[in-house]
Amino acid sequence: MRDMLVGFTRSIANTMHELSALGLVSESKVSVRVHSGTQFFNLYLINQDDAFFGDYPIRPNKVVTQGEAIEIYDLVGADATLFHYSMNEGESSSGAQQAGQARMWFDSVWGLGISQGMMRR
Repeated sequence: MRDMLVGFTRSIANTMHELSALGLVSESKVSVRVHSGTQFFNLYLINQDDAFFGDYPIRPNKVVTQGEAIEIYDLVGADATLFHYSMNEGESSSGAQQAGQARMWFDSVWGLGISQGMMRR
């Protein structure tokens, strides 16, 4: 899982760096922290205003560990549909409320110190 997360993070960081190098964004910064809990959803927060959120479907799967096949319930992040919520939709809109709650949740996890810094760029 860690290797997958590092790969996804590098891909996002490289894309943001490329957008900055092409002059399509004035500045880019990617910060990622991981924690020991299971991830049940994808959440991307962009420029304090936009949130993209999607639940991971859970499916039975078999994996091999230490030479033995075991059955697990697998979170399938690649199949998550992301929904866009924006603070720009108006203060009382459901999109602004969702984006605000996502930011509040993220800040609470980030600020607790339960996460471990993994990559900053």
